[in-house]
Amino acid sequence: MPLPSGTRLGPYEVLSPIGKGATSTRLWVTRLSDEKGASLTDVFTNDWSPTWSSDGKKLYYVSNRGGSMDLWQQSMGRDGMPEGEPQPVTSGLVIRRAELSPDGTKLAYSKGRRIANIWRVPLLLDRPASWNDAEQVTFDQALIEFVDVSPDGLCLLFDSDRSGNGDIWLMDLADKGIVQVTRAPAGDFEPKFSPDGRSVAFASRRTGNHDLWVKGLDGGPARKLTQHEARDMHHNWSPDGQNLAFTSFRGDGATQVFVVPADGGEPRSVTAGSWSDWSPDGRSLVFFSRRYLYIIGADGSSRKQLIRGRTPSWSRDGERIYFKRDRENIWEVRPDGSGERQVTDLAGRRGRLGYEAPSTDGQYLYFIWAEELGDIWVMDVVTDESE
Repeated sequence: MPLPSGTRLGPYEVLSPIGKGATSTRLWVTRLSDEKGASLTDVFTNDWSPTWSSDGKKLYYVSNRGGSMDLWQQSMGRDGMPEGEPQPVTSGLVIRRAELSPDGTKLAYSKGRRIANIWRVPLLLDRPASWNDAEQVTFDQALIEFVDVSPDGLCLLFDSDRSGNGDIWLMDLADKGIVQVTRAPAGDFEPKFSPDGRSVAFASRRTGNHDLWVKGLDGGPARKLTQHEARDMHHNWSPDGQNLAFTSFRGDGATQVFVVPADGGEPRSVTAGSWSDWSPDGRSLVFFSRRYLYIIGADGSSRKQLIRGRTPSWSRDGERIYFKRDRENIWEVRPDGSGERQVTDLAGRRGRLGYEAPSTDGQYLYFIWAEELGDIWVMDVVTDESE
């Protein structure tokens, strides 16, 4: 499960995901006296920013269950559990976050959205690449979270809500033509090309759990690869296409790196950590844990700490590991821990790098640049005095 944020009122707590970039999220209410919980929303909508009314009889939250992101209210019983169906409070406002005043008479909310597009910079040996070297690849008023370049360097896979739902898209870099690859109400995201370029592995909640799926790019149905109530994500194919490494919260709830056969089977745990990527020879995995990068044998042996950083990805020649350390720049280091170097100099522009690891074809680095667009509003709350 994602790390939650808590909103409390008396003996009840509402949990919601911190991140606003996911294509579907879920709200739960937990009674603190006996830890009894109930789901407030399903897995097929995006729901966040819960806030209680001053009397505790209603819970307000932001959701796209009616189309756009708007404010909804859920009646709550004396036992702290939901009663009846949620009702819309606003329509068509595209709300990001909402908060009631302590006396319940005012509602403050932010309007707008996060927009993120794909950029690329050349890999320069003599200096960091700057915005003067950068080229914008997509130009949507939409959210892109993950991008992957094909093994032949001719195409990109990325997830986007450009159609109103989180789906996976394929772009031809020569003519910039875009084809939709997946369609699912729950949303599909984090696409990764198979080593032969014929299939895509992705994450989805289309059957309830946050699992990994595989689909051929020539059509046909998607195949479910993992099945667990914990969240499975941040996956990468082994160079021979026989396995996928991924991050999961299964077990004790801490992130762990697992490896699962690409044809299906029982995943095996490799190490505690997150966001792994295979070395080009398939012998090692790089990952990060507690703000540091590590390399470990694919069999779980010979763990070695490298350098402070996160979200690593290996270069195609295996000579460098790209990673992020701050909001603006990509760095590199050699697998032996030497040669730390800043690869980009992206200061001076509004926005920030996306969370995902950079993708490379050996000539360019592809990355996501995100911007927050919006305003803050305040409205009066009209209550039904008959209640």
